[in-house]
Amino acid sequence: MPNKQTVTFNSKTDTAELRQRAEKSRSNLIAFFDYNRDYANGRHLLYHEFPAHYVYNKKKKAWTSRKKDRAVDRIYHINPGVEERFFLRIFFITMSGPTSFKYLRIVDGVLYGIFKETCLTRGLITDNNE
Repeated sequence: MPNKQTVTFNSKTDTAELRQRAEKSRSNLIAFFDYNRDYANGRHLLYHEFPAHYVYNKKKKAWTSRKKDRAVDRIYHINPGVEERFFLRIFFITMSGPTSFKYLRIVDGVLYGIFKETCLTRGLITDNNE
């Protein structure tokens, strides 16, 4: 079961302030999705290949073209027992150019509920129950 985060805020909090807080908490993964959505030039790259060509600016919370030397590619190990994270990782090592978590769960126009189901449909994994 994926970890779910609960977001709480005072109902009197200004919408602009909530947007500002959300923007501050943007991860480099969300910025990767945004870059792929907005620009075509990096869509051919897998997530772990992206830092070799682009650099993440922590202050701006955005990816920009790398001007100097290339970076080392890396991707973290995830235990298969943490199913949804593991299946999400499979997407990042096999699919280039994702624009959102939702994008990863769509196959032939059908939106699947979980990453495991989508991996099965795409043929990235096999079902042990067959």
